[in-house]
Amino acid sequence: MLKLKEKKIISFLWQYKFFIFICIFCVLLEIISDLLLPIILSNTINIGILNSNVNYILKNIILMIVILFIGIIGSVISTFLASKISNNVGYNIRYKIIKKILNIDYKQIDNLNIGKVITVVTNDISSVENIIFLVLKLLIKIPLILIGSIILCLSISKKLSYILLIIIPLIVIISIIFIKKTYPYFTLTNETLDDINDLLRENITNIKLVKSENLEDIETKKFDKKNTKYKNIDTKALLTLSYMMPIVIFIINITTILILILSKIEIQKGNFLIGNVTAFIEYISLLLQAIMSTSMIFLLTIQSSVSIKRIKKLLCIKEEEKQRGIKPILKGNIEFKNVYFKYNKKYNLENINFKINSGEKVVIIGESGSGKTTLINLIHKNYKINKGQILIDNININKYDINYLKNRIVMINQKPAIFKDTILNNIIFNKSENIYKYSKITLFNKVIEKKENNLNFLIEQNGKNLSGGEKQRLVLTRSIINDFDTLILDDSTSSLDLKTENLVIDNLLKEFKDKTIIWVTNRVTFINKFDKIILLKDGKIEAFTTFDKIINNKEFIELSKMEVL
Repeated sequence: MLKLKEKKIISFLWQYKFFIFICIFCVLLEIISDLLLPIILSNTINIGILNSNVNYILKNIILMIVILFIGIIGSVISTFLASKISNNVGYNIRYKIIKKILNIDYKQIDNLNIGKVITVVTNDISSVENIIFLVLKLLIKIPLILIGSIILCLSISKKLSYILLIIIPLIVIISIIFIKKTYPYFTLTNETLDDINDLLRENITNIKLVKSENLEDIETKKFDKKNTKYKNIDTKALLTLSYMMPIVIFIINITTILILILSKIEIQKGNFLIGNVTAFIEYISLLLQAIMSTSMIFLLTIQSSVSIKRIKKLLCIKEEEKQRGIKPILKGNIEFKNVYFKYNKKYNLENINFKINSGEKVVIIGESGSGKTTLINLIHKNYKINKGQILIDNININKYDINYLKNRIVMINQKPAIFKDTILNNIIFNKSENIYKYSKITLFNKVIEKKENNLNFLIEQNGKNLSGGEKQRLVLTRSIINDFDTLILDDSTSSLDLKTENLVIDNLLKEFKDKTIIWVTNRVTFINKFDKIILLKDGKIEAFTTFDKIINNKEFIELSKMEVL
């Protein structure tokens, strides 16, 4: 795979320098063919046809066929290589972006614009692929065709070549005017497309909520507003561009007519031959085609320049530093000392102090927004604290190897991560483990037995063909299969009915009696099963005690009443 530190697009392109040089060589063959054919045709008319020299005509026809064949071969190979290089560059950029996104820290994930990422990985990179293809095909060809055509036009007729002094600057000025007008539209188009992708993702993700709350009309109007804005901006951009080509073509046609008129005068004076007229028009056509191609490249460059800026922003995302450190055998002791943490300006956790001993079973409770998930994210080192210390087995958490720590402290998030694959691959990720043993602990064995093909049952995207409780039990099974020292459950049984939840908790506490287990929940029903209870309120520890002592706590009583209600 591609391993680059540079953030510039050129660094991805330079990986294929050998193929680029071959592509350039083939383009040169194509250029030579284009420039030689008109002059050979001119000589064939002037010397062969006008003088009825059959041998000269046949000789030149064979020569033209050979040159044409060489030009075609060069064109085919250069097109193939340009396509291959541009597609590979697009592939490598996509890989690099996805790799970066999968390796960013939680803080960057919180600020990540998913709609923008989707647009960049699809639309923007495709735009860059197109411009790379055109650059490889035309960047060398256009300047050489321009220079060659001008030189050959001057060699045929200096008088007629004066037309170029008018036509070339005129087309260049027209191109610049249209480029300046269309640039803002392309920027707005991409930004609006981001908004559409965001809204579309939001609606698809929450489609059941939309339908249950009868929000179809409201969401449709919101989407229609964004879609109409995108359509209007895109239409303005295309409409502005549509004026350019007719104007350029009109200038080219007027130029051709003017050349024919002036050529007739020169022929009548005996200063010009018919073959020269044919060659001159051919070179003028090549010249004007090159100018038009330049305009097209400029227009695509404008669009792709916006895309390149957006791609570079994603490529410049700083990946999470994989902290290297010690890898001792862990016992499961966890201690917070005067810990403070904030996502933005205000502290979300303040002065957090507690100690969990090895093998203890601890439950964290509190109202929504009290900081429960934030606290366990700090244990898993998903975020860095602002003040204080977190100790694992009396050693600062910053001294541990981050990958080793995450493997030994297993954390199960609130939202189950389910992949479109079989139950087997969702649980073990191709590891050889005793699934049935661990699925009995989570009662997921009953789910497996009911499903068609059992472990080979195909789960749909996002687990659509599984219930909420089934998804949570699948993730629980996946997590406990791997050896661990501490198990953290972030409200990971909330979708289970009380009977099933009770059985699953009992099984976990019994099977892993020597392991440290931390259970985050909004329910207080089964907390008496745990050794200690942490009660959080507004980012502060209200109580850290046993069940017998907390039942008289005012905040706990209020929390219990809310559950009953």
